[in-house]
Amino acid sequence: MKFTLQQLETERLFLRPLQPMDVDDLKEIYSDRDTIKYWGMHPIHERADISNIVKDATEAMASGTKLTLGVFECSSMKLVGLVLFFNLIDTSRRGEIGYALNRNYRRKGYMKEAMQSVIAYLFDEVGVRRIEADINPENKDSAKLLSSLNFEHEGTLKGRWEFDGKINDSQLYGLLNTNL
Repeated sequence: MKFTLQQLETERLFLRPLQPMDVDDLKEIYSDRDTIKYWGMHPIHERADISNIVKDATEAMASGTKLTLGVFECSSMKLVGLVLFFNLIDTSRRGEIGYALNRNYRRKGYMKEAMQSVIAYLFDEVGVRRIEADINPENKDSAKLLSSLNFEHEGTLKGRWEFDGKINDSQLYGLLNTNL
């Protein structure tokens, strides 16, 4: 898939590919255990490691293997979240969506606004046929968000993930592009 996106804009947000100047705001997200607890990873505190995430995201977007967008609040110009599209299967025109929002910007509708914009881009501009989401069943906020975006809960995979010695199930959600 080809990602030629420069920027998406909504009423209160703009989304764009990550840049080196985003490292400090990204660190707030990646270093917060509560924000990334459902990502199956430990917090990242080193600036160099965050810089590598930005570098890898830039390379993956250029190669068409992953889209990583920073979510910025227009009023402050601060990076407040991320939306990712990854695990792409070109022949089926599908992939998986993921997201994270800085804890200080929750409960404002920002992630729903950002996701609506990204989904429209993926369906209308990229030609994606299906978007999938894989969430921890304990992540009730994520399940609520996906349902509000018309994703359908398609099933639960028992014991799918193991992290820090804890085995977790996985709930699968899907959204089809009905315009194709």
